Amino acid sequence: MAGFIQYLKDTRGELKHVAWPTQRQTLIYTALVIGVSLLAAAYTGALDYAFTQTLEAGLGVETTDAGTFNITPVGHGGAPIRVEQVPLNGMAEEGGAIDFDITPVVE
Repeated sequence: MAGFIQYLKDTRGELKHVAWPTQRQTLIYTALVIGVSLLAAAYTGALDYAFTQTLEAGLGVETTDAGTFNITPVGHGGAPIRVEQVPLNGMAEEGGAIDFDITPVVE
């Protein structure tokens, strides 16, 4: 216990030597972090949008909602096929394959 008390005293002594930023510096650094974070989010969002558009155009896949896709077979001229992911019921942990329910789209 005495070692812990000495540690706290030493830590307090070291904290007196720290050059703390001023309030103005703290505000500037905070604004800088928020700005860089927003730029990174915008950049990532733009890349996600571009990749999604590229995949939809290149593969004929149209994303509709989470886990559901409309796939139009290339060169067959048929109606799109709706593919929905079926719950795995623990198969992913066991290394099992992902099951899909494939049904024609009725419009």
